[in-house]
Amino acid sequence: MTSCPLVASCLFAAASIAQGAVVLNNGNFENTGGTFPTGWTTQTGFGTPTATTGLVVGSTTAANLSGGSGTTNQSIYQDFAPTTADSPANFQLDLAFRISAEAQTARIRFRGNNNATDIMAIRFTATNTGTTDSVDVYNGAFVTGVSGITITAGATNFLRITGSNFGTASATYTIGFSTDGVNYVTGAASTAFFSGNRAVPIETLVFEGGTTAGTSFRVDNVSLIPEPSIVGLGGLGMLLVLRRRR
Repeated sequence: MTSCPLVASCLFAAASIAQGAVVLNNGNFENTGGTFPTGWTTQTGFGTPTATTGLVVGSTTAANLSGGSGTTNQSIYQDFAPTTADSPANFQLDLAFRISAEAQTARIRFRGNNNATDIMAIRFTATNTGTTDSVDVYNGAFVTGVSGITITAGATNFLRITGSNFGTASATYTIGFSTDGVNYVTGAASTAFFSGNRAVPIETLVFEGGTTAGTSFRVDNVSLIPEPSIVGLGGLGMLLVLRRRR
């Protein structure tokens, strides 16, 4: 039987196993070989985004999704879970983004297998009037996910979605917003999902430019990190402590 001499190393090993099944390909959009963006698929009936200058230090390329009607509304998706069993129950999604105007209809979505079944939808409400902006989530209608923030058009902002118990009827998540990628304003745990789909496993990440003509939604440095259950890791740690006492 293999033993772990250090609790930390065992926890790291458990985390590595939990993270192994999910692969988000070219989340930083730096691979520009072939049809841009490599690793992502253009949604049927939508347009394909273009490459633009990176949004953060060290990044040379970001995805630029325009808004408008028909194929002027550009959208991409990626099915990041090889099978439904690989869908992460606990995860952290991070990305940098930029909207070109306060009045826009850009969307971020989580869907099920192969871009089917809406599970979550996220929008940005920007008014350019102090800290009255918000990131909203869909629950039959859009409700506030995090508020008391300022989403400045033309500036790089950062979004963080932390999910727990996804794929079950007790799934929850929080929305975090930052202007520097370090200090986040985070809303309360949310249970806002498309009706009847709270327990559907997430497998697909979607970005949409929106239906507002003349606007753009830029995305960069997208990372999806599965996280093992805190309860599970706590149990593992306790077992290791008991083992050392024997």
